[in-house]
Amino acid sequence: MDKKPEFTLMQVIKENTKNAILETAKGEFIACGFKAASMRSIARKADVNLSNIYTYFHSKDDIFRAMVEPFICSLNSFLKKHHSGEYVSLDVFVSGDYQHHVIASMMRLVRQYRDVIFLLLFRAGGSSFENFREEIVEENICIGVEYMQLMKEKYPHLNIEVSELFVRITGRWWVSVLEEIARHNDLSDDDAEQFIADYVKFGTAGWEKLLDA
Repeated sequence: MDKKPEFTLMQVIKENTKNAILETAKGEFIACGFKAASMRSIARKADVNLSNIYTYFHSKDDIFRAMVEPFICSLNSFLKKHHSGEYVSLDVFVSGDYQHHVIASMMRLVRQYRDVIFLLLFRAGGSSFENFREEIVEENICIGVEYMQLMKEKYPHLNIEVSELFVRITGRWWVSVLEEIARHNDLSDDDAEQFIADYVKFGTAGWEKLLDA
């Protein structure tokens, strides 16, 4: 019984140290980029011995991974949810509730992970995530094509004969929205939300016209 508080305190100390390493590393990655960031500098600024930092993370890439994976999981969930069977409906083109839900979901990602989005899109060179931009574009395109096919099965009158190049461009356009928000750190939440709302409304109206919905 007497050892339990000591064990709990040790766990808290370890967790605090781990969080300090992650927070310090984030600053280093933002300032220098992944490739140029120094483990020695991260350890020094986090007030951790260089040898001790490896008891928490095996490598610099391991630190980066721990930092970005929560966002990537949330992003993948967002993409799959909003292209799932639940949303295979013509209502997506006319429902204000649907648009508000998409806007709110994107804003949650932006508010929680803006720094991480910046890291992945502009500072990931040399890491195992350096191809994140292209990978998420490809995933977005594949999910979008599958969604159009589901819509066609449910609504045979829809026209899904859309130029492959156009589909690719729209996939990149979506990532560009994230890029612009992440790039402009001085952009307020209100301005970011207006930007996202304009994108969602414009895109929804465009796809409605293109698909003859």
